[in-house]
Amino acid sequence: MLLEDEVIILRPMQPGYYPLFFSWITDPNVMGDQQPFHSGDFAAFVRGIEQAAANPPGSFTFLIMQKEGNIPVGFVGHFRAHFMVEDIEIGYVIIPQHRKNGYGTRAVRLLVAYLFRTNNLERIQALPGIENSASRRILVRCGFREEGRLRHYFFINGSYRDHFSYSITREDWLKSQADS
Repeated sequence: MLLEDEVIILRPMQPGYYPLFFSWITDPNVMGDQQPFHSGDFAAFVRGIEQAAANPPGSFTFLIMQKEGNIPVGFVGHFRAHFMVEDIEIGYVIIPQHRKNGYGTRAVRLLVAYLFRTNNLERIQALPGIENSASRRILVRCGFREEGRLRHYFFINGSYRDHFSYSITREDWLKSQADS
């Protein structure tokens, strides 16, 4: 399954991409001041990806590829936010040299459309850090609404950090599709 628009392709994460993906999520220049996603153990990282993918709806990650030149520019993914609620949380990272080209917005739009079309979801959420204004702008451009501030939500680099909660409901998404 490929998701694409005129500029990018979202390719499902495959074993051949694991070393690249792992190098990004363990690189502070890519991840910035975000919570480390993994301890640095590649074998444990691979097991985690495979276990999550084997347990739908689980989590799933796509590599974001620039169509022109077939260049990897980042990743976008989703996971079940709560086992009792029909919603999904998304996350995304664009590597530094490819930021500010609209890839994040395109990837989030493709992923949101795919998730609403293929799942019985009421809402999709994202939780950007308060300092991550670029991520918040992507969410707003994609129809997400700010819901509030989550105080001391993640423990990152020795201290608790606040995050914002954003969501888009099925109703919001359907309305945006009708308006476009």
